[in-house]
Amino acid sequence: MKTKRKFPTFNKKSDDKKSDDTAARASQAVDEGRDRKANRLFKKAARQENREIRREERRKKKKNIVYGR
Repeated sequence: MKTKRKFPTFNKKSDDKKSDDTAARASQAVDEGRDRKANRLFKKAARQENREIRREERRKKKKNIVYGR
């Protein structure tokens, strides 16, 4: 019999859509001439994308682990 989790699971901290939205906001800031804000948002979007890539790599690596060897 499965037991219920004590704490609810939360949504992923980042996903592809979130980084795309942030990049879109950054490009809008560039159009408005707000370079410092654009740089900050582009860096944030890059971090979100890298986080998602690392998460996928960890999942793949975790699936490939063979026990008992």
